[in-house]
Amino acid sequence: MRRITGKTEYRRRKNNRGAALMVAVIIIGILMVFTLSLVLVTYTLYASQNKKAASKRNAEAANSLSTAIAKEIEGENADATELWRYIRFNICQENAWPYYDPYYTGPGHGEKEAFRYFDMKVNYSDTYFTQDSSTNAEDKLNSMDGFPGSVKLCVYWMLPEDSSEFSVPTTPHTNEVAVSSLRTSKAGIRLYVEVICETASQTYVVKNRFSLGLSPITDEKEQKLVVKLAGVNTYNPVRFQTGTGTDSPINVTEKWIWSYDGRE
Repeated sequence: MRRITGKTEYRRRKNNRGAALMVAVIIIGILMVFTLSLVLVTYTLYASQNKKAASKRNAEAANSLSTAIAKEIEGENADATELWRYIRFNICQENAWPYYDPYYTGPGHGEKEAFRYFDMKVNYSDTYFTQDSSTNAEDKLNSMDGFPGSVKLCVYWMLPEDSSEFSVPTTPHTNEVAVSSLRTSKAGIRLYVEVICETASQTYVVKNRFSLGLSPITDEKEQKLVVKLAGVNTYNPVRFQTGTGTDSPINVTEKWIWSYDGRE
């Protein structure tokens, strides 16, 4: 039998110095990687649930607001709504609100010129809040269940699809329709209203389409109402003139009736 001396045992222990520490470091590293993997999976699931909730919230708000906007534009009392009035006095006017034509290759009728965006704000009235004030508006806004982080309207209009006065090309072109022609051929103009709701980097859009119909206004009181509304800067900021001719900037003998054509 070989005898192990104390000197040999000492040398063996000296050669194994730090081995246990390395094993401990490797085990700790494995545990850290495993822990971080669990944290990553948990965060992914949490973010996914938040996105689903935000998407559903946006969808419900956009569809509800879309229905309300449609009623304001095409309802029986449409001429009493703010949006209807703004549209009435700004479409078919020079240097005001150009029509949108995605196939027009020249300047002036692209998204940048034709799209109008409106931020939808909360009406701080007693109907919804205890005070008719915007004090601590952010806190009040956050307290409204279901209200998205951002609500916008994108409104634009296009030429009539079926018109004997002018054709609507569906290929790239350079033909521009004059405003004078539009004033005498307004029937059939297409109006698009997009409701855009955004919450937590999620966006939901609902686009409604309307078409314009015209009927004569024979009631003198109703004509005077159109003249009165045309004098309000909010509805007619460029101050277009009223008249009774078909080529007048604002024809007070025309009643505008928007018909809902559905969603796109």
